[in-house]
Amino acid sequence: MISRFDEYLQRYPKSDEAIEAAYLLAESLVRSAQILRQHLAKAETENARVELRDRINQRLSAALDHLRNLQTFLSDLHRDDRLDRFGQRALHDTYFEIARVLFQMEKFDEAVEAYRAATYKYPDDPQVLLAYIQMAHCYSRLGKPAEARSLLEQARVILRDFPEEVFQSQASSLQAADWEQWIQWASQMHKFAEADTQRIGNIP
Repeated sequence: MISRFDEYLQRYPKSDEAIEAAYLLAESLVRSAQILRQHLAKAETENARVELRDRINQRLSAALDHLRNLQTFLSDLHRDDRLDRFGQRALHDTYFEIARVLFQMEKFDEAVEAYRAATYKYPDDPQVLLAYIQMAHCYSRLGKPAEARSLLEQARVILRDFPEEVFQSQASSLQAADWEQWIQWASQMHKFAEADTQRIGNIP
């Protein structure tokens, strides 16, 4: 699939389907990296693990480049008021997908910036809640538990202030109660992780 989308974009870069093809190419690269990550868990030698990590990073880097280029292209169309409904949705998705890819690449500082950009661009979208949860994960990985806790508390406030219509109008099946449970689960996970870190730090 990756080669097909790539070939199509090279042949028809200005076709009506080019936007969809570019997005699907990026998604295919991300999925390919996820499959390779499954193989990584089963690799038996260090050489095999190194090779798989390199291939994963290559796929994710390529996906990131395609998503960023697509975002720039769609943003230009949006600025000129030439973006149709599908293009608007694709632009929306690039903001959250770029952040997700950066998280998978373990570029946590950059992922936080990308998630923040998504929340500023689409403040009324329920995916903002996921962005805050993921930013909390980023700060936890960076060894900043206070920042992680703060973001989860912000997520609770945002959830409380969202009108019910926001969830009813979305394609996602997650409702306010589901998001509350997810935020609560994330908070518990961060508490456990922080407690483990403190306990290890106290070992003489």
